[in-house]
Amino acid sequence: MFKLEILDKYWLPGMPEEEDLCLHGKVRVHIGDAVLEDEVSLSAAALHLLRSITEDHEPDCLAKLFPTDGFCWTPDREGSIYLGGCPNGGIDGRVMHAGDMVSIALDDLQPVQLPLEIYRKQVFAFADEVEMAFRQSMAKVVTAELDKLWYPCFWKEWRWRREAEENP
Repeated sequence: MFKLEILDKYWLPGMPEEEDLCLHGKVRVHIGDAVLEDEVSLSAAALHLLRSITEDHEPDCLAKLFPTDGFCWTPDREGSIYLGGCPNGGIDGRVMHAGDMVSIALDDLQPVQLPLEIYRKQVFAFADEVEMAFRQSMAKVVTAELDKLWYPCFWKEWRWRREAEENP
């Protein structure tokens, strides 16, 4: 069994909603017989998950699959961005592909194998819920020079990954 749930969504307290470029919240991941929960950057997690539909994910203490935050955004030459953050907290592990199957091993749990199509549907539902929160929020105001660089790259990559996977 593999299931993703967003239990809570919020913009950072004390920060104007239009200036918070990263959706936060509580996530629950059902994997095998285990359940993992944590407060994470939902937007960073969604992009990492979208990537993991076509790419293997290896553990990365700064770029976890479900990172606590995603304050370190670095665009690369290919139009993707590195989403790094705090090494504490979050949920990470491996996502490996073998044909039409995906093996997922989060934290220290045993790997779970499932068809790629089931994994894709879970990831799409998660990412779509995150995107809907952005669409329903106040229009984002990007003021910092670095944010002006990474924020458009984030959404550009999000859209091409989501659209490409919708029509494989």
